[in-house]
Amino acid sequence: MRRIALLLVLSSGLGVNARADCPASATAFTGARIDAPFFVFDGAGSRGNGFGQFDHPSAIAEIGNGLVAIADTGNDRIKTVTLEGFFQDFWGVDRPAAIAPVGDGTVWAINGRERTAEQLQAFEELIESVTGTYLKSAGRFRNPTALAVDSVGRLYVVDAGSRRIQTFTAKGKAAKSLGSDALFEEPYGLVIDHADTLYVTDSARNRIVKLDTNGKVLAQFGENELKTPRGLAVRDGFLYVADSGNARIAKFDVSGNYIGAAGCRGTNDGEFLEPVSVAIDAERHLYVVDRAAHRVQKLGHP
Repeated sequence: MRRIALLLVLSSGLGVNARADCPASATAFTGARIDAPFFVFDGAGSRGNGFGQFDHPSAIAEIGNGLVAIADTGNDRIKTVTLEGFFQDFWGVDRPAAIAPVGDGTVWAINGRERTAEQLQAFEELIESVTGTYLKSAGRFRNPTALAVDSVGRLYVVDAGSRRIQTFTAKGKAAKSLGSDALFEEPYGLVIDHADTLYVTDSARNRIVKLDTNGKVLAQFGENELKTPRGLAVRDGFLYVADSGNARIAKFDVSGNYIGAAGCRGTNDGEFLEPVSVAIDAERHLYVVDRAAHRVQKLGHP
């Protein structure tokens, strides 16, 4: 059954810039100045379960067909939203904590209550065909916080509770684990680049660990720039990190060189309270999930 897209403007007031001393208003960061427009999903930042509200959102991912999916954790749902900011549908998932597209019309999502990874049907042929149909699950974890899919469909799940990354075949069969207590104290975020290199944030040690798919450590960086890093995104040779403890987004190149940061602590446009997840779309717009502010911001412009 085809669904008709529901259109809802979700801005707190376009043209309201961040304060002058906030780096977001002056730093060339995503290939363009992050100064205007700012677009805010639930611009009021009011916690709730209404159509345009969030309750402690925790993750975002671009899933294709002009859609992003947002884990609305406190409301036990994943919201699908167009890149223009219009809600499409809700999928029921218990305490969703992470989202990763496969590329074949499905996504993996963490079920935080059951502590499993679940695969959902993201869409069929059209944007209006969003279904959220449950397909299968993979693994049980102590405290899963992030997941990602590599170029051949293998699934990687960060299990912060066991200080490991658990891997699975494309069919969801357990394969091997990466990492150790010596390497990770509190692994949290994960992203995989086009070369199948893994980048993992270790929140307790304020750093990013770069690994190959066999678990070999290639580099470690960020200790001098990051404080409680959470989610991260990669595009065009750059990493964008939710630098949660510093209430900003930090940028590195994939070799670990620090480029700069955007944002500052606050509730105005371009400001954050607790950024925990980021995504970059094809036009280099930056999406930031702010868990404590109960909102998602879209920053930058072509």
